[in-house]
Amino acid sequence: MDGLCREYIKIKGGKPLSGVARIHGAKNAVLPILAATVLNAAENVIEDCPDLSDVRATLEILTALGCEAYFENGRAFVDSKNITTASVPFEQMQKMRSSVIFLGALAARLGEAHMCLPGGCSLGLRPIDMHIEALRALGMEIEVDGLCLHCYAKNLHPAEIRLKFPSVGATENAVLAATATQGVTTITGAAQEPEIDDLLHFLRKQGHLVFSDGKGCITINGKQPLHEAHHRVIPDRILAATLMAGVITCGGDVVLENIRPDHMESVLHVFRNMGAIFIFSQNAVRVKASGNVKGDITVETLPYPGFPTDVQSVCMAALLKSEGIHEIRENIFEDRFRVVSEFEKMGANIIPIGNKVRIVGAKALHGADVEATDLRAGAALCVAALGAEGDTRVFSVHHIKRGYDNLPQILSNMGATAVEKG
Repeated sequence: MDGLCREYIKIKGGKPLSGVARIHGAKNAVLPILAATVLNAAENVIEDCPDLSDVRATLEILTALGCEAYFENGRAFVDSKNITTASVPFEQMQKMRSSVIFLGALAARLGEAHMCLPGGCSLGLRPIDMHIEALRALGMEIEVDGLCLHCYAKNLHPAEIRLKFPSVGATENAVLAATATQGVTTITGAAQEPEIDDLLHFLRKQGHLVFSDGKGCITINGKQPLHEAHHRVIPDRILAATLMAGVITCGGDVVLENIRPDHMESVLHVFRNMGAIFIFSQNAVRVKASGNVKGDITVETLPYPGFPTDVQSVCMAALLKSEGIHEIRENIFEDRFRVVSEFEKMGANIIPIGNKVRIVGAKALHGADVEATDLRAGAALCVAALGAEGDTRVFSVHHIKRGYDNLPQILSNMGATAVEKG
């Protein structure tokens, strides 16, 4: 393994979990919110901001654009008064796919935006054609020059945008760009994720008139007077699901604090079918499981409020040593199953069939050296390691750090033996 991959998380499995863990702010909410800070030409404070490599990369983009941007004690500070360029540096764009969200935000603020195609986890094509179609509907001129995008927004106008699929990124880009139009824009077929609602909440704090009907229609009344904003990010439902899957895998009794169960109804339904017991109290949930899933489980990923694709891998991990034959169907990304070969190193019995996998529950898993192929795959390997006999080393930790703020410490707070090395 090369230098970047020498870091690893070592987990000793086979021990039931117990303890308390706090859910940090949502990665998928904070990144578009940070991009939106360019809109108000003022100070912005983002509370409960997780310390993630993707957050640090986004702050680097903001700094390169001319903003004053930094992270300190769980807060992100961005002063966007003095943006000096409309070009996002190539190096920062290659660090994460969500950086494309700056296309709509910068064009709205400066009238133009220039960037290369984004990087990040390799999960298949994930084309940005819907982003471009939505922005063009608002009157933007977009040129594609090889791997570079050039966006010009000199003649913006309101529009009725209809998304052919509820893409989260396309919804966010369209909303941010529409804030610069004179008049009312509607987006139908919009993504309905809680992270979209959190972005709209932040935009309203800046002074934008943006509203969702909760059924996939968003209305933006652009060109409003703006001011500074102070916002607390919603809890990360994907982190919460990851920790719940860990309890299901090896059994235990854990309390998760700072959690929004109403954001996780599809996940809770599946996990209940897997034997988990949830006891809710104010802003917390107690999770109990025996570590022995029984019965055949079927899971299908869908846009929110369906089962989230970001939870699919950790759900698979929780089923690996359970009784029965289970099936997971992936409908969002075509390359979410690269983790299967890593699970097999631990003794898992998984049969890929097109866009689904069939899992034949194994009696036991064993520790192994495995590779995180992407962010959620890395978390899933950590979940599988909790239920495996012996030690597992999960390499390519840089993927995991994109979305989890010190996952080994979070697991240790739940009674696991987990440490980062290298």
